[in-house]
Amino acid sequence: MVLLALSLAHAEPRHAVVSPGGRARVRQLPRTSPDRVQWTVLGVSQPLDLEGRSTEGVLAWDTLGLGGGTWVVTAYLEPERDQTASWRWDDGDVVFVIDDGVPQILPVVGAPELADLLAGEVEPDSWIPPATPLGMLPGRASTVAVDAATFPAGFATWEANVSGELRDLLIPGDGMAAIDRHRAGLELAEVPYEEAAALFRLGEAYARLGFHREAAHYFERVTELDASWPSSTWLHLARSEVVIGRTDEAREHCGRAVESRHREPEVLECLALVALDTADPPAAPTGRALARANARPESLLLAAQLLQMDGRHLEAEPLLSAALPALGELAPYGWASLGDARFQTHDGEGARRAWSEVAGHPELGGVIRARKHALVMAEDGPRTWPDHLPELYTMADGGGMAGAEALYLLAQVAEGLGDLDGAAKHLAALLKSHPERGARSDAPKLLWTALEGRLQQLQRDGRTVDLLALWGDLWAPDLEREVQDVTAVRVVARAYEDLELYDEALDVHRVLFGIQTRLGEQEPNDLVEMARLYLAVGRAEESQRTLEFARKQGVDDPARTWLFEGDALVAQEKPDEALLAYRKAALSPDTRVAATVRMALVDTEAGRCDRSVPALLDLTRQKVEPVELADGEAHLALARCLLSQGRNEDAAVAAREAAGRSDDDVTRRYATWLAVEASGRAGEDEPMLAASLASDDDLWAALGREREADGAFDAELARRRDDR
Repeated sequence: MVLLALSLAHAEPRHAVVSPGGRARVRQLPRTSPDRVQWTVLGVSQPLDLEGRSTEGVLAWDTLGLGGGTWVVTAYLEPERDQTASWRWDDGDVVFVIDDGVPQILPVVGAPELADLLAGEVEPDSWIPPATPLGMLPGRASTVAVDAATFPAGFATWEANVSGELRDLLIPGDGMAAIDRHRAGLELAEVPYEEAAALFRLGEAYARLGFHREAAHYFERVTELDASWPSSTWLHLARSEVVIGRTDEAREHCGRAVESRHREPEVLECLALVALDTADPPAAPTGRALARANARPESLLLAAQLLQMDGRHLEAEPLLSAALPALGELAPYGWASLGDARFQTHDGEGARRAWSEVAGHPELGGVIRARKHALVMAEDGPRTWPDHLPELYTMADGGGMAGAEALYLLAQVAEGLGDLDGAAKHLAALLKSHPERGARSDAPKLLWTALEGRLQQLQRDGRTVDLLALWGDLWAPDLEREVQDVTAVRVVARAYEDLELYDEALDVHRVLFGIQTRLGEQEPNDLVEMARLYLAVGRAEESQRTLEFARKQGVDDPARTWLFEGDALVAQEKPDEALLAYRKAALSPDTRVAATVRMALVDTEAGRCDRSVPALLDLTRQKVEPVELADGEAHLALARCLLSQGRNEDAAVAAREAAGRSDDDVTRRYATWLAVEASGRAGEDEPMLAASLASDDDLWAALGREREADGAFDAELARRRDDR
């Protein structure tokens, strides 16, 4: 065991000594708090251990093992006392020195408390818009931000107190070979403590391979055991949950670590990973809290990027500058973020210097080229913007993070040059080609603003076809959350319905329903329209359920819903239930005639002409004809019943009326055949109607020819009988 020994032989300065081994490397971390100083010790092969010693002016010393031979040493200093810190080698030992003096501390102001972040009591900062006319993808859509999957989280590992063969099987390692060893250790475990140690190692190994769903499974199993396992398990579990999209659970598990009295800096890093993905807890306040509590270079990068999510580039710049010298593999992300910060604080040359450090990076190089275009265009003004378009289009077609940045930049250029339709199309392409990143940006808001105004303009101009084409090209589900006024959406639904494109109209009404539900402004009358469309596309059951729901919401005209519900029940071949619905509709003066017509049609189909004929005759003889008779359906039903009752002359009149009114070719042909048939039975020929039947080749023409042949046969038979 390597001992961290505290030397009390000197009153001033005070120091602590550790013997980490000759290959160790030490870094002093930037100071972000007056009451804390930290060092990292890398390349340590044995645990660094404290044995409760104390140093004057230091409240406590702490060591945190991150695995892989990396340790963090923290000195918690007395508050309200200016003290500096340093370190040096002394004959193979590392001496950490605490002295009186004014420290250099990075400015981190207004950082909230961890408890307030966990309780959801911290208000988000208002977003600061870009300070330049052309900017990069903002907020959670940033293409230079780290992510939970690749971020080297500073969460404590677990050196379980096991021995013998099990200890060898649980030595940390990489790859599937390590997983196989840890599985063997799990099989060898005899008590819950040993089982927890093996499960923890499996979680770590799967996380290192990027298999975070499996990692979360094993870490969660650790937390279910009745054994003494480390509270850092909650943090490892939360990180894997962020990667697989279970951010609500991750946020909860960060809090569970606090309940287990885990170190605040690690818990804040856990919350920061959640905030980076969701902005909940709020990004900038979480970044400040993390920077104040955790001076690891990786943590400072994460804190700075959280600040940049809310446009706080001025605050982020010193954190990035402090972190960069020790960022290691994350340095390209630090340089890219530092360039962004300088760009947004009008330091063009500083931005170029920072971005030049990343120019050849395989992932970020293309993004940086887009950044440089934005910088040059911002400096030179709109006159030169068209010169940059060819390369930006090439980058946009190339896909990847650079393609997303190029599309966003093209949209800004198009808007700046007055091409609003072009800007909208670039934003739509961004959402289609890069859905996850586009949805995290302000592209949905910008696109909806452009689309809403254009739709209303096209409606005013009467350009229905162009309106629907624009909707089809630009609408995307990500826009739903941006809609605050549904007027334009209703316009689209009505336009589709006017063109009898009922499936498309129904799709838009379902979008409308989702938006109104989100806004808490459900409009029952829109539900009635949606029910009508369900019926128009043959989905009668959905129509009926929607009407029932609309009545519960309180529609303006319940009688109309009963009328439409009757139609839905007829479509489901439930005539008796339909009649009950129509009778309820008939109680209202506004729907009485329509309900009466529908009830008569149902009775006619059921062969109850004794009930339908009086009602239909009464309607057809009114001085002011109801509009519900305009389509000829009532006259056709009346003709059918009158013919069945032998009232042939009246049937012929009703059938001719139906044929003249109907816009439907099948209905008109059927009514014409009925008129010819009824006239024939009444002993009257209808040569013009018969000729119109014969002009086509359908069922009614065939029936007409058959009737004509039967008439000729009967006439010839009668002549021969007379001749005898």
